[in-house]
This record gives sequence, structure tokens and C-alpha cells, in this order.
Amino acid sequence: MDHWQRIFGKGISPALNTPRDAVRLSNAVDSASMAYSRDINFVDLVCLETLRLFHRDAYLLIRDNPEKFVGKKSQNRLSSRTVDYEELFQTLPSDEKDEESIENAKTIVSYLFPRARSRSFSNLQIRENNQTYNKRRRICDPEVIDHYLRQVVPDDKLRIDEFDSFHSHDNKEDYASAFEDLVEQGGEHGRTKANQLLDQTSLNDIENVKPFFYSLFIVGDDLIRADPSYSALDRGSNWVILEFIDDILESMVRDVRGGLLDEAISEGDSVYLPVFYIESTLREHGVGGGDPEPLEKTQRMLTQSQIDSLKNVVVSKIEQAADENQLESVPNLDRVLLKWEEWSTSNQAKEWVSDVSTDTDSLLVVLNSFISQSRYASAYESGTQSFVDIEYVLKIIDLSDLKEWVSSIDKEDLEKDEADLIRIYEKGFELYEAGAATDDPSTWRTSERILDSGSEES
Repeated sequence: MDHWQRIFGKGISPALNTPRDAVRLSNAVDSASMAYSRDINFVDLVCLETLRLFHRDAYLLIRDNPEKFVGKKSQNRLSSRTVDYEELFQTLPSDEKDEESIENAKTIVSYLFPRARSRSFSNLQIRENNQTYNKRRRICDPEVIDHYLRQVVPDDKLRIDEFDSFHSHDNKEDYASAFEDLVEQGGEHGRTKANQLLDQTSLNDIENVKPFFYSLFIVGDDLIRADPSYSALDRGSNWVILEFIDDILESMVRDVRGGLLDEAISEGDSVYLPVFYIESTLREHGVGGGDPEPLEKTQRMLTQSQIDSLKNVVVSKIEQAADENQLESVPNLDRVLLKWEEWSTSNQAKEWVSDVSTDTDSLLVVLNSFISQSRYASAYESGTQSFVDIEYVLKIIDLSDLKEWVSSIDKEDLEKDEADLIRIYEKGFELYEAGAATDDPSTWRTSERILDSGSEES
């Protein structure tokens, strides 16, 4: 407990400047603790995640030079292994406004790695020795840090020169082009290097914030399509981009935020990202699924007036994509269609769906966008359940039309995954008409019993 109180007060707490910072660190620690379990000391893990999120330069210094931070100090002053840690930390930001941040980073590093302590660091003077490091699974133990780095730094890691090169751009087109290049390259944990770079970047890394901000709305949909989010705890690009948009806007006065978003959305190529962001800001106003608790007006990113104005901008963006035959390629098309219907004063969303329903390939794209998946596990079985919430689909397509369109498709002409999609809808119709909750994955896993029960009653 003494360890935790000291390092939290002197190193971790100063990095948490906003409630969002605290939530971001909490989520990161949750994910990291699940990944490493008991393999790494928990306090060290919190410190590492603090460095990764808020002191990126220090984290990368450790990640790419672990041999300089672990082991015993050489007793020979002339030894080539003796490291000048003051010189080592010269790679950290040096402008005066970050001086306190630099000291906080040094405090955390000096706690994690006793070898890196020097008189000029904020030494915590916590007494341990080499024998206790391994026993307590401290990151300064060579075996422990080797295990950690094998998990976080695979062979396809993003190199520091790639990271620095990306953040040297000074216009939105170059940023967007660099993002597109990284989308094509595989990164760690099955993600692209674009997602990896976003996840490793902090606002302090970005030399030219405004063009970076605009580039997110140019390539945002491409980034989200390449690295989707599979769960609420997953670091898909949509959530990472959302954090950046919030962080950048939060650095500005509220009056200018709406105008900047208006311009970025209008000039960008993304359709889903603006929808996703407006949905997130509405939750701060108490609007959205699950009846979110509204924030105080002073804590909200946008005013209601700004949101209403941006809704019109987003609707125009959706209509433009529809006119240019680009809407089918938008990620999370179901959300885009529903918000188009909700935020527009016309029935263009339903009309567009009706128009594309005449083409089988286009209709399959629309139908597939409403399919959800849920993982399940029990003592007897585990797997993934695909399902469709019929009531959800009916918000944009009438039931009679939906059944007619599905029945008109000849499954013999389809690929296996396409035929499976049609079967999901057919089963969904049966469950819906039997009064079952089609939004509940467990309903689908017990569907045979439910349907048999409905047949007996009739």
C-alpha cells in the first residue's frame, strides 16, 4: 500500500488532468490486467499504462531500450555499460510548459527501474533488492520485462522513425495519405499499423493539430472499416478517433468547436465517423441507448444548438454519398441509415433503401449491416451467435417490404455466407411473429424450443 500511495501521488495522479484522462487510464488498466493477469506487478502495470498514455516518449524509450533500464548498475565507472540517464531523458519534450510533466515521467520511471534513479530525479526511496524484484514480479526484473515486451512489441511493431515521420506532416492531405499507407500494413494483435499508431499517439506528439484533426474526417471511415470495434472494451479505431476529437476540441473554447467540426465534416470524405461522433455528444445530453445520465451543461462538449446545426451537416453528407453511389461502402451502414431517417425532415433514407432493394447485391449489403454477433460460453459449449433484431430493422424498412425482399432472393444463386444471411432473416421473422425478443442472442440459441412452443400453442 505504501508503494501505491507514493507513486500515485507523485507520478500517476499529476497525469490525470481531466475526468476523461481517468476513464482512459482505468480502461487501459482493465485491459492490461486481463492480458497479463499475475505475470506483472499490478502497481507496475498501472505505471506502465500511465507512461504509455500520457508520457509516450518515456514509454517508447523503455520499450526500445529495455537493456538500459534493467539489471545491476556497473561498479566500474569506466565501463561502457554505465548509462547517463540525464542524457537518456533528453529525448523527452523540453519546452518549459512540459517541465512538470517531464518530472512526473521521471518519477514513474525511477520507481519502475531503480537503476534509472539519479539525484536529479524525484527519487521515491522505496527499498527493495534484486531478490524481491522477481518474487514481486517487478518490471525491472529481466525475466518480467522480457515477458511484457514479447506481448506488446511483436516483430511488426511500429518503429520510432515511422512514428516520428508521421507526426512531422503539416497539412491534412499528407496526414490522410500517411494514414492510408498505414492501413495497408499489418500491425500488432491483428490490427493495422494505422490503428497501432493512433493508439500509441498522445496529443503532445502531434506537431500540427489542426491538419491532423481534419485528416481524421478525411480517412476516418477507412480507418474504422480496417480496424472495427468488436466490443465495448475493444480498441477499435472508432473509439481511438473519438478520444482524439474530444481531446482536440476540449483544448478550444466551446464557441468555436461547432464551426471547426462543421468545416471538417463538410470537407472530409467520412460519413459514418460524423454520425458516430454526434451520437456520442448526444449522450452527454442524456440522449441515446440505455438512457445515459446527462452531464452538467458546462461539461458538455457541444451545446444543443451546435449539435442541431451539425445534424444538418451530417445529413447533407449522407445525401451526397447516396447521390454519388458511395453509401453502400460506408461502415456501420445500419447506424447511418437510422440517423439519416431520424435527423432528416424527409423520407429519403427509406426511399434510398427501397431503390437499392431492386439490386440483389445492394440489398444484401443493407441486410448484412443489421446483423449482430455475440460470443457465448458455458460449461458445455462456446461460440459466436449471429442474429438480427427485427424491430431494429423495422425502424427503416416496413415488415411487409422486408419479408417480400428477403423471399424474392434465390438462395441457390448465393454464396454460402449470403445464403446464411437470408436464413438468419427467415428465422428472425419466425421468432418475431412468435413474440420472442429478437434482440436477445440467447433467444436465438434456444430458438428451436421457442418455435416449437409457439407451434403447439397455435
